[in-house]
Amino acid sequence: MLILNRAEVEAALDLDALRRAVGAAMMDVSAGRVSMPTRIAARVDDEGALLATMPASLPATPALAAKLVTVFPRNARGALPTHQAVIVVFDPGNGSALALLDGTYITAARTAAASALSVDCLARSGSR
Repeated sequence: MLILNRAEVEAALDLDALRRAVGAAMMDVSAGRVSMPTRIAARVDDEGALLATMPASLPATPALAAKLVTVFPRNARGALPTHQAVIVVFDPGNGSALALLDGTYITAARTAAASALSVDCLARSGSR
């Protein structure tokens, strides 16, 4: 199984390719071609925090993955990020685990890619 930490993810991630992949995935979601159930979360009441899971299957890619993310707002007081994540990628043909990726940077980059795509789609023609 491939395991990549944050630095390795940052070095490997092609942001232009990510933007294209996010756009294609959004079109597949809009067309109903993706299985992406509502996220579920386990509360960590003593910390005002949670652990959420977000699985998805994108047959067109094909991809099968799940993101596990923690949200610990009190981390803002210290050095740790409030949101931390890992992504587990599975073989969509047999379910075996293929990769464990630090998901914190991927999440931030995906959000930026989605924002850039929205600007592209919603900007007036000819705007710069």
